[in-house]
Amino acid sequence: MIIYPTDQSVSLFVSGIAFLAGVVKDMAELSSKEQKRLHIIRTAMALFAQNGIHKTKVSEIAKMAGIGKGTVYEYFRSKDGIFWNAVSQWLHEFDRVITERMSGTDDPEEQLALLIRTVFDFYQSTFEGLNITLESWLEMARLHHQLKSGKGELPEGIPDLKCHFKEYRQRVKDLLTAGIEQGKFRPMNVELTAALIFAMFDGFELHYITQRSDFEDVTQVSTVFVQMILDGIRA
Repeated sequence: MIIYPTDQSVSLFVSGIAFLAGVVKDMAELSSKEQKRLHIIRTAMALFAQNGIHKTKVSEIAKMAGIGKGTVYEYFRSKDGIFWNAVSQWLHEFDRVITERMSGTDDPEEQLALLIRTVFDFYQSTFEGLNITLESWLEMARLHHQLKSGKGELPEGIPDLKCHFKEYRQRVKDLLTAGIEQGKFRPMNVELTAALIFAMFDGFELHYITQRSDFEDVTQVSTVFVQMILDGIRA
């Protein structure tokens, strides 16, 4: 089943990661070309939310954006390219926010707590955007299946999601290793522990989407999650 984005997810997901106040550049600071590129992305995602990605036509995107169809192709080679460029932009901005937050301390315990809290901030502020995260995984799986069958090609701008999340797991592994070396964390299998932390993220994401009423206070959930992890690994 393909999970299509909604109007709310569009405004949160595509506008440069508005899930944290103040992290998105003011449109006035961008070049006219970049403003138009983002305008096309936002318009397209609004239509994707209404009609679904596969039922939306480039001509419809152009009409709603108030530009010619040819102008859309000056910025993107295809409809899929618009979607995946939006995903890539989102991942880049999320990386920047994570890095900024963690740069305020060298303590591995504090950095791990900040990373976890930032992930939960994302869950809370972009609830509908989580559907797009799931859709991107489903679309990626479909594309790779087609490639293995010798059909189709990867669209422009498609991010390597597997590599992206592997890098995040490595970041957690490095924090766990540093904590062990500094005597803050007990000895453990850092590979497995990092994998389990991310598995818990994934599990919470699915439950949050399907049973949101059980997790109304995500800030409290984040606090409990951080405490549970740190209590389990402290020396």
